Amino acid sequence: MRKLKFHEQKLLKRHNFLEYKREGGHREALVTQRYRLVERDDYKKYNGICLMVQKLVNIIKQMDPRDPFRIQMTDLILDKLYNMGVISTKESLLKCEKLSVSAFCRSLPPSPSSSPP
Repeated sequence: MRKLKFHEQKLLKRHNFLEYKREGGHREALVTQRYRLVERDDYKKYNGICLMVQKLVNIIKQMDPRDPFRIQMTDLILDKLYNMGVISTKESLLKCEKLSVSAFCRSLPPSPSSSPP
């Protein structure tokens, strides 16, 4: 292999090959390892669900607090997420606003590989 030129060495010093911007740090790898997710697509799907719930909550929060439709939708969202085991209490939309992939992974039953023999 040839010796690198000066400007090539400078470029390599500035670039981090272990962490990419689109990965968002190593959060994905940590969650996948901690909750023993089998595929990377599982993390992406849970992340997409979290984003959809957060968008829905933002839309609902922009509505008038006394609007009966807002009250009904708030109750439906809180009931659904509470029954799934994603949120611990049905207090307010603040719980749904801070939803994470880890919350979905915690609500899943443990994988067969994690149980003792």
